[in-house]
Amino acid sequence: MRMIEEAGGVAVELHRFVGGGEETLEGFLTATEPGGAVFLTLPDGGGPTAELGLGEYIDVTVQRGDGLYVFIAQVTDKGAYGGNPAVKARVRSEIRKVRRRGFHRYAYGLPMRYKVAVGGRGPTEGGREREALTRDVSGGGFSFDSDEEYAVPSAIHGTMEVRSHRISFVGTVVRAEPRAGSGGGGHGYAVRFDVIGDKDREALIKHIFLGQRLAK
Repeated sequence: MRMIEEAGGVAVELHRFVGGGEETLEGFLTATEPGGAVFLTLPDGGGPTAELGLGEYIDVTVQRGDGLYVFIAQVTDKGAYGGNPAVKARVRSEIRKVRRRGFHRYAYGLPMRYKVAVGGRGPTEGGREREALTRDVSGGGFSFDSDEEYAVPSAIHGTMEVRSHRISFVGTVVRAEPRAGSGGGGHGYAVRFDVIGDKDREALIKHIFLGQRLAK
């Protein structure tokens, strides 16, 4: 995608999988070459850079402007760039851009705890805390099923578990519909995020894309 909109010193996260677990490295996309090569600088003294093996595949997330660019790359060389440890990698997948506004939703189950305001809009302190799994989720909101009946609109707040990270949110129930196959019981609800931290939103988006890739 125009080699990540002309690159040059933008923040990146690299995700690699070792020993059945995931490791995240932070650095910068410093340069690109024609043909799909990228230079990734990891200013850490060389530790994680030295561990990356030639031929290893990594998931790359580039943060730029109003969006995140996500792709898979393969390490082809290691060395230094501008005096910092660096790797050269070749892009091996489509580069996908995710805008931080106008999000797409993906079927994804995340555990969450939440409270909904009693009687619709208003403080949620009096509501009872419940647990659920999201049905689908995006950077802009999510949907879930419940046997409870909530008014539209209603205030909702809660937390979601993303890997080892807990995301807090405040939102609004914007749509309700009978749950398919529920025999008249239960509803599906759509929620819009009203308050969520930028870092929490980015962690959520990255987690969704990572899960989608591993599912393929």
